[in-house]
Amino acid sequence: MPFLGQDTDDFDNPLRRQIGFGMPLPTIQPQQQPVAVPAPLATAPATAALRPSFPPPLATIPTQAAKTLSAPAMAMSPAQAKLQTLEATPAGIDRIHNPWARVPLQILQGIGNAFAPTLTMSLPGTTLNHQLQIKRAADAVSREDKSADAAAQRAHLGADTANLLSETAARNQKPGFVPLKQGEGLFDPNTKTWAVEPTSEDQATEIDPEVAKHLGILPTKDGRYLLPKGGANLLKPPDAKQPTEAETPLTDEEIAAANKRLADRYAVNNPGKAIPSHLQLSRGAKRADLADLEKAMSGTEGAEATAANRAAAAEDRRHNQAVEAENRTQSRDLQGRQTAYKTYQPALDSAERFNVMTKNYEDAVKNHDQQAMLSLLANHLGMTMGIQKGARITRDIIKEAQESRPWLQGLEAKFDKQGYLSGVMLTPQQMRQMVSLGRERFSQDLSKARNESKFVVGSDEGPARTPSKATMHFYRDLAGGDANKAKSMAAQDGWSVE
Repeated sequence: MPFLGQDTDDFDNPLRRQIGFGMPLPTIQPQQQPVAVPAPLATAPATAALRPSFPPPLATIPTQAAKTLSAPAMAMSPAQAKLQTLEATPAGIDRIHNPWARVPLQILQGIGNAFAPTLTMSLPGTTLNHQLQIKRAADAVSREDKSADAAAQRAHLGADTANLLSETAARNQKPGFVPLKQGEGLFDPNTKTWAVEPTSEDQATEIDPEVAKHLGILPTKDGRYLLPKGGANLLKPPDAKQPTEAETPLTDEEIAAANKRLADRYAVNNPGKAIPSHLQLSRGAKRADLADLEKAMSGTEGAEATAANRAAAAEDRRHNQAVEAENRTQSRDLQGRQTAYKTYQPALDSAERFNVMTKNYEDAVKNHDQQAMLSLLANHLGMTMGIQKGARITRDIIKEAQESRPWLQGLEAKFDKQGYLSGVMLTPQQMRQMVSLGRERFSQDLSKARNESKFVVGSDEGPARTPSKATMHFYRDLAGGDANKAKSMAAQDGWSVE
């Protein structure tokens, strides 16, 4: 796409395309020794001497200008110098001449490259660190090149814009206009109006209003009728042509009615506000002026309606974002609860097992229930020896438990024909010892769950651990029958006690 003021034919010329984009010209072999000049200074004289678009063909470029385009003589930037130095030198380890020092470091470097490349990359002297330095230097050179290209394009675009403005100003000096001194007015004899009103009375003559109206001369903004000095030949009667409907002046009554209609229309979207003066017709206005005002108001009303729609859409977006944020919060809360539940699962299992063991203990002591004793022993072995829930207990398991826990010596166990435990007789001391171990295991699992949950989700409470009646009876026995003390002891162990 051509730049401002650029012709398509010029853009097809490769050499001109290079100059237009701020690129350095190719090196031209001069007869004399070339002088090193930065590319922007070399191209500026050729560009300024030409028309606003692009330079002429290569054959028309002066020889002296071509001599200044010796690219190899351009200075190297610090980033380029650093990149060249890094590329020309090996990594620090590879520059060690002593093989007894270099080879072990190279071996360690190879191990680091394979198993800890990120750590190896951060160590100066390694090949990965050297490659990282080269990449950073190359990125710096790339950024410098992009910045230089952008600056050259901006400079070229600014020059084209200035040339375009110069051409526009030249076109305003049309034949037939009567110009005064620069900046002091421009009179159009065809329309009898000032395209640019004069700023000095020395350059214009004020004439009688009646004569001016007869000649069709329109007043200036301050109501005066002026002619350029020496413009007597411009006092020609206007052509007796009929004005078009758009050029027909409005009467005072029509102007008043139109202004009221415009004010009422403005008040619809701006209640309580006075209509601006630029949206009102002045005396001598034409029908075309009224049409322009109505068109302007239509555009304003359309813009206001669009702004209202945008505001409504923005409000909808804010509402949707609030709903999405609330959903995300709820989702995070749910994920946090799920994570906490998973963390507390071992503690919950211990709580359930302890409730079962206290119930077994209560039934065995009060009713001498052997099934309760068997269940208590099974839960104890599952807790201490890792036996899965529901697994059948053999003679070997009982023997191993008695060997590791002397207080189990003397229990009376019954086995069926297949060698599985079918009944057991436990002493009160043995049963109480099992329940106490169950309480200790619950406390340990709960403490571990609290620590993990506090680290993962920021909370250390987790799901409720509700003690059974038998469990509270156990704590009451420990508290010597004091119910309040029993609740306090249960709460200290981690139970959810009301």
